[in-house]
Amino acid sequence: MQIPIEWLPAQGRAEQLILLLHGWGSSGADMAPLAQALRLQFPQAAVLAPDAPTVYEGDVERDAERDANRDANRDAERDAETDAETDAERAAERAAEPTPDGPAAAARRPPRRQWYAVRDLTPEVWPARVAACLPGLRSWVLAQQQRLGVGPAATCLGGFSQGAILSLALAAQHDGLAGRVLAFAGCFTAPPLAAPEHTTLHLFHGADDAVIPADGSRQALAWLAERGGDATLDIAQGVGHELHTALVQCALQRLQSHIPARTWRSALGAARALQAADDEPTSSPSPPLPLRSP
Repeated sequence: MQIPIEWLPAQGRAEQLILLLHGWGSSGADMAPLAQALRLQFPQAAVLAPDAPTVYEGDVERDAERDANRDANRDAERDAETDAETDAERAAERAAEPTPDGPAAAARRPPRRQWYAVRDLTPEVWPARVAACLPGLRSWVLAQQQRLGVGPAATCLGGFSQGAILSLALAAQHDGLAGRVLAFAGCFTAPPLAAPEHTTLHLFHGADDAVIPADGSRQALAWLAERGGDATLDIAQGVGHELHTALVQCALQRLQSHIPARTWRSALGAARALQAADDEPTSSPSPPLPLRSP
């Protein structure tokens, strides 16, 4: 995968690793606002946002249609009378519609990508399409951890829309691959078999999201709670399907203030062990009785 965003600490080694996955029909570069906010808050973190490995299907279909129309037009031109046409007129017709957005916009826009196709997507096939992405994504995460020398506990996996769906699925299938997950406008495609014990999942959603309704995050939280998972949910009113600044601020606050349940359990277990040691009666050998002369 190409990595359009790879921001490393200005000095010293990376202490945290933040990996951000973009949404459908987008690119890693579109995660820049979230990446910048996290970079400012955690200057010793390495922040990476890759491009998905698959070309966005909308661009594939558009290009195929454009090429077919161009071939048809060329065939028509060869068969038509061309006495009244000039070379300048032909050039103008060929350049009239190179892309729907125009040539300048196409030149500026990064290639759009997708993690999995949504054509003919149904609830029945959705889990399988997500699952097919996970082995490659897991290998990529492990490779970045090894390359940058950051362990799983200090790794944060974040995503928007398709990227959030993959982040949640990866955390559920590979517990502890990352210490935290930031899922913006995501959901589970099916109930998880178990909740991660070594990963905290933070869910963020716009209340007015019409693409992936906020009920997707609400259901995810309910499933995780039923399975004893460690998860939080923030919903922003008046926000749709977007990486809104209000949700970004919620994410920063969660990362700074939320103490993972596993940390509480570890601390509680240590405290109980210490208390048990204090409560246990101690015994010591009795001092020798003084000897008396007969």
